[in-house]
Amino acid sequence: MDIDLKVSDNRALLSVRGSLNSDNAPQLQEKLNEVLKSNIKYLDIDFFECDNISSTAIGKLLLFYKDFISKGGGSNSLFHSHL
Repeated sequence: MDIDLKVSDNRALLSVRGSLNSDNAPQLQEKLNEVLKSNIKYLDIDFFECDNISSTAIGKLLLFYKDFISKGGGSNSLFHSHL
């Protein structure tokens, strides 16, 4: 699994490649925490090259989303998928 975070001003793109599972969910959490600690207000998450997302990773994404919205963040296109 590879996670890339690109930031420009108050916007960011988080790209996920490979499988997200309980073994690598902490890496996802680290990137999401970077977003929460920054001045990022708009986030797009690209799952186009993500093969699989475990329930653990989905849980981390949902908790992040709750925290991100409560600090004033948002996105019109938070979750992208090739499906």
